[in-house]
Amino acid sequence: TPGVDQDSIGGYLDVFVSKFYPGGGSLVYNTFIGGISWELGYGLAVTEKGEAIVSGFSQSTDFPVTSGAYQTSRGGGDTEGFLLKLSEAGDSLLFSTHIGGNDREYFYDLALADNGDVYLAGYTQSSDFPVTSAAYDTSYAGSGDGVILKMNSTGTNLIYSTLLGGINFDLINSLALQDDGQLWVGGYTSSTAYP
Repeated sequence: TPGVDQDSIGGYLDVFVSKFYPGGGSLVYNTFIGGISWELGYGLAVTEKGEAIVSGFSQSTDFPVTSGAYQTSRGGGDTEGFLLKLSEAGDSLLFSTHIGGNDREYFYDLALADNGDVYLAGYTQSSDFPVTSAAYDTSYAGSGDGVILKMNSTGTNLIYSTLLGGINFDLINSLALQDDGQLWVGGYTSSTAYP
């Protein structure tokens, strides 16, 4: 649609975000988000202001990130996780950040707190994936670990980030947030020593 943030596809696959009027008969906006290679979008939530929050992963070296975001350059892997917020009209990125380390990341589900902070679930193969000092699990193990993190509402600060996994492959692809702030996560594992 006219006037959106990105009105043409950037590469092999792009994320798209579409907003419909009530009744579904017409679009408010439809925009692409992506770079020269491919992107997949998985998580989606909407703020009270009508801003779309999207998570996923990208192989594009030129995936659009915003100045001042938490991580403005890729961590080094061929697939990098991302988190972004799109304006109510779909005409600008309010923030867009990479989140990743020296190998692959994939981000799936997300949840939005009342204050706008974002909870994110996914998977990493990076031995240097960014974790916070008081995290539940700060040591990467196996062929891939699940990740759970919380980002502030402006995409500039990682409030907490933890790994979750055993000695083999672990992935978190769903989460839910209770009103009292407790977080539920689910996924799958091949680790016999899963905690």
